[in-house]
Amino acid sequence: EDDGRARPAHTYTALILLVESMVLVSFVALDILLFYVFFEAMLVPMYFLIGGFGSPGTPRVDRARAAVKFLLYNLLGGLVMLAALIGLYVVTARSGLGESAGVGTFDVRTVTAAAVAGDLDATPAVLGALCFGFLVAFAVKAPLWPLHGWLPDAAVRTTPVAAVLMMAVVDKVGTFGMLRYCLQLFPDASVTFAPVVVTLAVIGIVYGAVLAIGQTDVMRLI
Repeated sequence: EDDGRARPAHTYTALILLVESMVLVSFVALDILLFYVFFEAMLVPMYFLIGGFGSPGTPRVDRARAAVKFLLYNLLGGLVMLAALIGLYVVTARSGLGESAGVGTFDVRTVTAAAVAGDLDATPAVLGALCFGFLVAFAVKAPLWPLHGWLPDAAVRTTPVAAVLMMAVVDKVGTFGMLRYCLQLFPDASVTFAPVVVTLAVIGIVYGAVLAIGQTDVMRLI
C-alpha cells in the first residue's frame, strides 16, 4: 500500500547506498579524472541527506543551511583541485606520457612511475603548486583544521546514520587522497608540505580536545 510514508525511507536508503558506491569507486579508481568525478559527485547525495533528512526536531532551515555550507566548502576545494588536475594533464602531455604526441594522461600508475623516476617535465615550483591544489581539496574533505567548519553543523543537523557515514567513510576519502595522490604523484612537494600538514593536524587534535571538554551535544562532541 502506497500511503506516501514508504517513499522517504526508500529515498533515504537509496541515497545512503549511492554515497557508499561513489566512495568505493573513488577508492579503486586508477584514473585520476575518474577519481575526481566521483570525489565531487558524492557531494550531491550527501547534500540531500543533510538537507532533506534531519534528526527529529531539527528545523528545516537549519538543515538547509548546514547542507549548503557543506556543499560550498567542498565545491570550492574541488574547484582548486580541478585547476590542479588540468595543470597535471598539461604536464603529462609535455612529458610525453600520453599515447600520442601532445596528449596527456590521467592514468595514476603512469604518472606515478614518471614522478618517481623524475620524468615529469615541470619545475619543482609547478609541481608544488599542483600538489597544493590537490591538498586543499583533500584537506577540506578530511577535514583538516581550519577547513573543518562545515562538519559540526552537518553532523548535528542530519540523521545519526548519515552523520556516521559522513564522518567515518566520506571524510576518509580526503585522507586517502593525500596518501594516494599527493604522496605518489608529488613525492618531493609532499615532503615540503609535510611539516605544515603535521602542524595543522596537531592543532586540530588540541583544539578539538579543548572544545570537547565543554561540549554538551553528543554529536558535536564526536
